[in-house]
Amino acid sequence: TALPPVLGGPRPSFASAAGCHPAYVPGASYSPGDVVSATSTETTTSTVSCTVGDAGCGANGFKTETTTTSETHNYECTTNAAWCSSSAYDPTGQYSSSAWTKEGAECAGTATPATAAAAVIPAAWNGGGCPAAFAAGTAYDAADVVSVAMTGYSMVYQCAAEP
Repeated sequence: TALPPVLGGPRPSFASAAGCHPAYVPGASYSPGDVVSATSTETTTSTVSCTVGDAGCGANGFKTETTTTSETHNYECTTNAAWCSSSAYDPTGQYSSSAWTKEGAECAGTATPATAAAAVIPAAWNGGGCPAAFAAGTAYDAADVVSVAMTGYSMVYQCAAEP
């Protein structure tokens, strides 16, 4: 599940070199500036010469080899939210460059927030209990509050008015 972006101030910056951002989730809501990771897989087939009689070698002295490679990259939403949130513009899809910018280097592991002096730390939740769970694809209004279950705790997010 994609987490809702923290609104109401500058977004924390993330150190790409430190790892991959949360994975892209088809149908989730994304906005310009959101960063996700996505894995692309490419399969190539080639014909290579071989010794007749070896396993897989044809009578003509050739065999077909298939190679599959996967790479995970971070992508930043650079256009409007409708395109970034549409599966037609999946970061690894045919039209991805219309909505997403691919980071050149492959990522690995998990990205962590960078220490940035400009980052705004949101106020701690002071309401009672936990609000309703965040649901991807749901339209929320300014000031709506949702929770997201993490390992051992929950995060609470409050929507801000559009910037």
